[in-house]
This record gives sequence, C-alpha cells and structure tokens, in this order.
Amino acid sequence: MVFMWGFLAWALRGREGRRRHNACQFRPHPHAHRPYPMRRLDKDAPKAPPVPALFTRSYLALAAEHGHDPHAVLQQAGITSTQGPTGHALSMDEYLRLLDTIAALLGPGIGIGLEMGWRIPPTALGPLGSAILSCATGRDALALCHRFWHFYGMGMTLDIGTTADGIYVLEFHTLPALVPDTHRHVVLEAVIAGFVRGITALQRIGPQQFTIWFDFAVPPYADLARRRLGEVQWGMPICCIRLPDHLLDEPLPQASPLALHDALGQCEQAERLMGP
Repeated sequence: MVFMWGFLAWALRGREGRRRHNACQFRPHPHAHRPYPMRRLDKDAPKAPPVPALFTRSYLALAAEHGHDPHAVLQQAGITSTQGPTGHALSMDEYLRLLDTIAALLGPGIGIGLEMGWRIPPTALGPLGSAILSCATGRDALALCHRFWHFYGMGMTLDIGTTADGIYVLEFHTLPALVPDTHRHVVLEAVIAGFVRGITALQRIGPQQFTIWFDFAVPPYADLARRRLGEVQWGMPICCIRLPDHLLDEPLPQASPLALHDALGQCEQAERLMGP
C-alpha cells in the first residue's frame, strides 16, 4: 500500500509534463520479426518528465557506500535540500548534474550506471514490480515492461522482438534531446544492468544465458561488467540484451493471477492519472 500511494503521488506530480510528451517511442527492430504491432508512444518535441525518486536514492546510496555523505553530494550537485536524500523526484537537468557529481567523486574505475542498475530489483518498482513478479512467464513479464515503459524509461526507448534464429532481443536507445551524449553510456548501462538483474531473479537463470551488446568503447570496469552481466561485447551496432527465446516460456515461481490482477489495476490507475 505504501508503494501504491507513493507511486500515485509521483504520477500526479508529473502528470502535466508527461501529458505534453511521453518520452518513449518504439521503432521496428531491424533484426527481428514481431508477432504483434508496435505501439508508438512518442508525441511532439521531447519534454523531459521528472525522474523518479527511486533513481536518486539509488545513486545516493552508491555514493554513501564509497564514503560520501548524501547531503553533501546533493549540495555539490547544486540540488536544493527540499529534494533531499530521501529522494524527491528530480528534473532531468538536476538528475544529470547528480550523475556528473557522483561520477567525479567515484572516479572512472567505477561504472555508476552499472552499479545503480544492479541495485534496482523488480521489488523496487512498486505496483509495476508486483505485477512483473506475479506474471505466469518471463515473456509476460517483459510484455508488461514494454507496456508500462513510460513509467520509468525517461529519455529512452525500448524495442523488443525475436530473431529468426530464436534469440529474444531487448534493444535500447536514448533520446538525444533528453539524454546528452556525455551521459548516454551511464543511462544505458543502468537500464541494461537493471533488466539483467530482474530477468535472472525472475527466471532463476545465470548471466551465462545472456549476451549484452554496447555500442560504445570498452570501459575501465569491463571485468566487473562481465561478472555481473555475462558475455558483454562493446563496439557493437546497438545496445541490447540477447537471450534464448525459449527460456521466457518457463513458468515463474511467484506467479499469481490474483496478485497480477490487483497490481495491474494499480498500474492502470497510475497511467490514467498521468494522462495521454
């Protein structure tokens, strides 16, 4: 219930900004066929919605683990105390300043996006997380992520599909108008790490089942990325997660039609509050 009300409050705060632009769009995957029509969610010129407090808290927790006081980090980033380490939603500009500050404090040897994404299991996503955990299969869970991507995918796009040789692909792109090129690798590493963490928890499979592609250069923390994410390749054409399609039809251990129905109702209520 706490998750529900916190989530709905966030939806109300960002309603007007998201009404003007839902910062998501879906483009056809060039290497996959899709058994369903893609849903295009982009509207007019991008306008950044607020960044959920969950992400702020996760980055501040990472900084604290390395000895940096969250209040001091926020002050150094030029973020007022009213946002505070309890994690109020930030504007995209504030959020990017926070990333810059933490990256400078921790140094290039630590991938802050990778670390942050790994700290966000499905249970942290409120009603959406509850719905994901209650799905019958991993395929159903990822379909929900696709459907409600606009809840947490600020400044990014998600495309999903299956290749002719049976590889399920989740492809991610940043929207340049919202995510500057200087922050692109952090945002992409965070979302991919979060998805891998979530899929492994749901499916009870190891990272050896995944192939991860990044379209940028090998970072200093490449060894940690491989330990966390499995086979990782840099300098690839796109940023994506690849895994055998058949794994997604395995039944999930926490599947519950009743819990799924209740959680979906909360997600749909929050979506209505957001507006079109």
